[in-house]
Amino acid sequence: MAPLSIAMTSIYMSTATAVFVTPLLSLLLMVYSITQIVVAPIAAGLLVNRLFPHLSTAIHPFLPPLSVLVTACCVEAPPAINVDPVMSPFGITSFLHFIYQHLLLVIFLLVLSSPRHLT
Repeated sequence: MAPLSIAMTSIYMSTATAVFVTPLLSLLLMVYSITQIVVAPIAAGLLVNRLFPHLSTAIHPFLPPLSVLVTACCVEAPPAINVDPVMSPFGITSFLHFIYQHLLLVIFLLVLSSPRHLT
């Protein structure tokens, strides 16, 4: 598939209109994806809660573990797809920097929130 700006300049549109239409189409695609990811699940949950309260009550205990599982799958999908760059020396170095940064943040927050600073 050709990039959007190339496709627009080659099919019935001039370069001048592509300058204005490309950002507009990108915005529309972004709004569409946000609708799919955020608005649709919330609307579905509200409808299930309103139309099927017994079903909503029955599945309520299973939703927190399901949420953790889905979030973990979403977070781990990009590294799983790109496992070769992640396992390269640069990827391992980046991972170690990531771990180091988060460990420092945890230590900093633990020290900052310790009771001895509150007195």
